[in-house]
Amino acid sequence: MAHGQTTTIRTEDGFLATGGRSQRTWRLTVDNDVTARLDPRADTGGVRLDGSVTRVPVAGLGGGVYAFVVAGWADEGEARRPIAVGARFRLRGPPLALSHTEAVERVDHSGATVTVDADPGLGDPVTYVLSCTRRAADARQMLPEEAVTNPPVRNLLAAYDPAVEEVVLHTRRHPAYPNPVLGPVTMRDTGFEIRIRGETTAGE
Repeated sequence: MAHGQTTTIRTEDGFLATGGRSQRTWRLTVDNDVTARLDPRADTGGVRLDGSVTRVPVAGLGGGVYAFVVAGWADEGEARRPIAVGARFRLRGPPLALSHTEAVERVDHSGATVTVDADPGLGDPVTYVLSCTRRAADARQMLPEEAVTNPPVRNLLAAYDPAVEEVVLHTRRHPAYPNPVLGPVTMRDTGFEIRIRGETTAGE
């Protein structure tokens, strides 16, 4: 799936994010086939300046409404103040589907349990467990677009289906990975609990 969105925002002179121009166009291109952009281990930003156009490629977005925000600084004599401009835009397409990361080496189904082995290359061994539970009132509401950028959570949820009671992920705490979301989580009206095997979550 690929989408494009062009937004033109006029800003005051001195807004450094425009590169000294009073007008700049940010062109956002979404291509979910370029999965390397979702890997936090790699520097694959790919932002390019082309005259008055800034081209921003991203991946990991499904159909829906989003906000695109650019932040910078405005000069006021010898002082500077933060400033941001942005625009909402809509992508037309199916919901984002979660797939395993390239670090996954094996997926094993045994009864109501799925075991996933993933080796990101660095870090201490760790085992994460995802269980399907009742939706908790204090559960964090998570979007697939959030989960796809968190490799441990992504690999857990990608292995889940309604016939599964538990997903076990054997992996490593790679230093470039964001911290996994632990505790109660809700995604697409389904309640989950994510924990580290051998550790307890807050309140237990």
